[in-house]
Amino acid sequence: MKKEKSNLDRARIEKNPDYYAVESDGEVVAMVTEILEETVFGQPAACVEVAKPIARFICGLDDPSRPIYVGLFLGESGVGKTEMGVAVSKVFDPQYPEERLKIIDCNMFQQSHDVQRILGAPPSYVGYGDEPLIGKEFLAQPNVLVFDEVEKADTALHRLLLRIMDKARLDINESEEDRMMYVEEEGELPGLDFSNSVIILTSNLGSDEIKNIRSGNRSMGFVKDNMEAQQRDIHAAGIAAADRFWHHMPEFLNRIDSTVVFNSLTTEVVHKIFDKFLNEFTKNYEADATQIMATNQLREWIIAQTDICKAGRELKRKINDLIITPAAGVKFKIPKGVPLIADISRDEPKRVIFWLSKTMVNSASRAK
Repeated sequence: MKKEKSNLDRARIEKNPDYYAVESDGEVVAMVTEILEETVFGQPAACVEVAKPIARFICGLDDPSRPIYVGLFLGESGVGKTEMGVAVSKVFDPQYPEERLKIIDCNMFQQSHDVQRILGAPPSYVGYGDEPLIGKEFLAQPNVLVFDEVEKADTALHRLLLRIMDKARLDINESEEDRMMYVEEEGELPGLDFSNSVIILTSNLGSDEIKNIRSGNRSMGFVKDNMEAQQRDIHAAGIAAADRFWHHMPEFLNRIDSTVVFNSLTTEVVHKIFDKFLNEFTKNYEADATQIMATNQLREWIIAQTDICKAGRELKRKINDLIITPAAGVKFKIPKGVPLIADISRDEPKRVIFWLSKTMVNSASRAK
């Protein structure tokens, strides 16, 4: 049968007075990117890459037969790979983002039978009746699934993810015998629909090579001053590491929408992360309007002790141990509403001290 030629010729459309041309201003992508960058610092390219499929989903132009997005995130520990999942959940529900997010530690799936924990065991099997890690109610709304350190899991999890990435659908069990068992006891064949899911796979594959490139200690023996060239090398190292790891399962990487290698953190970005974490900790005190701030000297002192490769996780611990815990010993000695300014002592050994405003203390005391 002869194929009909399309009538959508540009010359004909241009001559038709009923048509006019418009261009996309990228407003939706820009809006989503801005939300992501409020949580994930120093990763502009990654934020744009993730924002694009979410924008298509928001506008109803996504493919309902696949998840919203499947991304493999590579890079050193603490650069924001898992945090991107937190950021996406804030797009879906700014008020209660934690209800749209599940972070699954893939260290839990080092044996093939462990994968049953995701779906729940079938009737007559050990674990039947236990609540699965991922349920229908969670998947019914736009959601984020982060499979953290996916390379640590048994290949059974990778095969399960392959089925999800392929059709956004996962039947509870593959065998015909178990299908009949489910239908007989439950009345229907259960299944999970992942078409509302953003699936993020994080991995530290290639981290050692990336660290060597960043520090200029590669076996090639030279340092690249050009940051763009260095980032290209880092990206290539991450991609190569993923290819080596999944060489036995090339279809796995083919189902992934994009592989994103996260940038190494700069000192400027680490300062932003410090301020973000301190603000998050002090939100716990909003009920009685206590605010905790840090001087530039204290910030520099803490950052100087932090391994920049692990800044994300290390800064959280250091802020908690060096600022928040000591602040707890001061907070109940002062009136509510008086801010604390955390500082580092001039004398040795260095220790954290707090500054208070006499005026604010006196004013708050009189207001009691």
